[in-house]
Amino acid sequence: MTNWNLIDETLANIRRSPGGFEMSDWARRTSCGTRMCFAGWAVVTAGEELRWNTAPSEDEFASAEYTTTGYTIEDRARTLLGITEDAADTIFYADITNSVEALEGLILNVLGDRPE
Repeated sequence: MTNWNLIDETLANIRRSPGGFEMSDWARRTSCGTRMCFAGWAVVTAGEELRWNTAPSEDEFASAEYTTTGYTIEDRARTLLGITEDAADTIFYADITNSVEALEGLILNVLGDRPE
């Protein structure tokens, strides 16, 4: 069953973090800050930690593809959000701008309206 509470909390956290949303990586940390896609944000919003591959320096970045519990960010986000694999593929791999409004519209298009 779709976890609309986590979807709403995730979107709210993205809105509160200008510049912290980028759909091109699960999670990317540079000396200028951290950016995550919707799946990365969902995992972190749910209270899980990411496993970073390196510490960022001025010339490189750290990326994360797994949680500290060993799950991929993609699989863990899909489970936490309660969405199907097809829905996750459409949302997580969307070729959209880094706009929260575009993301929210895509989510509603893929998952349908929230139950009342």
